[in-house]
Amino acid sequence: MSVPLAYFITFTTYGTWLHGRDPASVDRDHNIPGTPFLPANPDLEEWRRQSLREDPYFLDEARRRIVLHTIQEVSTHRGWRLWAVHVRTNHVHIVVTAPPKTKRPNTVRTERKRTSRKR
Repeated sequence: MSVPLAYFITFTTYGTWLHGRDPASVDRDHNIPGTPFLPANPDLEEWRRQSLREDPYFLDEARRRIVLHTIQEVSTHRGWRLWAVHVRTNHVHIVVTAPPKTKRPNTVRTERKRTSRKR
């Protein structure tokens, strides 16, 4: 497998982008580039909404700054090149290059998950 030029990572805050919504979403079974997204399904979206254990979580300005700083800090610590990061109220976009010494592509996502629970 060739090393990608960069990883484009997008993640959402809790409860703000539910499967079944329009526009579409992806899940673990529909997450291969070039394949169709999950189609809109209002019943699935409502079921997901009813299954939430907490209210949807939105990032205010102070929390967006914390998320941005944490992403920058982790990227520096890991030796990743952070090309772009955009922290919104309900989602985050990151473009990052991980050096070849990173063994698995999932390392970037795993680290992001670990640090998002840290604070």
